[in-house]
Amino acid sequence: TSNISEIKDELLELFDKQLMLCMEQSSQRFDVKFQKVECNNFMILRDVNIDLTDTGITRILGTNGIGKTTLYRLIRWILTGTVMEGMKSNQVVQNNLLVFNKNLPDVDNITGTLDLKINNHLVHITRSVSRTWKKNTTDEQKLSQNWTDFISDTNRDIIIEFEGNEKKFIGANAEMLIDRYFGNTINNLLFLDQAKIKSILNTVPEKLNELILDYIGVDYLKKLEANLDGVKEDLMSIAKPKIDKETVRENIIDTEIKIEDTKK
Repeated sequence: TSNISEIKDELLELFDKQLMLCMEQSSQRFDVKFQKVECNNFMILRDVNIDLTDTGITRILGTNGIGKTTLYRLIRWILTGTVMEGMKSNQVVQNNLLVFNKNLPDVDNITGTLDLKINNHLVHITRSVSRTWKKNTTDEQKLSQNWTDFISDTNRDIIIEFEGNEKKFIGANAEMLIDRYFGNTINNLLFLDQAKIKSILNTVPEKLNELILDYIGVDYLKKLEANLDGVKEDLMSIAKPKIDKETVRENIIDTEIKIEDTKK
């Protein structure tokens, strides 16, 4: 009994430790301000360099087909690696190939850069992708409707740099850092259009409540679940109760006696 009690105390202590960690993470707030967005030949865009440091609201105006929606897709791609909402990040090839302009077969490297101020620190996020054509692919094949069939390989990369700091975050570490800064706000709130607003208004109360808790950072149970893999080692270190055969036999007898007493 004492062994089980000790294990219970250890589990409660581990839970309290993880809960405090989640609360500390949730108390962190990031003041994010967009500074600049750049790209070379992303989808239908050519060389783009847009300054976003002016105060107030920035409006993007233009005729149909000029690239307004593509600009939002560029920002989404830099932050998430996906071009459009609803696309899964594990659809790597599809996400990579969509960024290329099919009318520019000689442009095999696409780069997008987003400059942000996060808590007054200048942060540079650079995402890039390159493609390799299959050997002996003709110019006609590169310009064909099924040009993607002639791609042998794609390579992608993401780098986060901080002004005045030599440390860089690359690949999965950079993705984790973006998730820390933005969480689910990229998909839920960062890109709002008529369809998204309608979707939020039609969200059932339970889901809407979960969305709000997640956005303000107090959905502790979800964070505890996300941290489960990280505490497996601590869980394994907690000793399992050791009961010998004699003790098991005595417990069975005691239980049988209690059952008989209850029947009386």
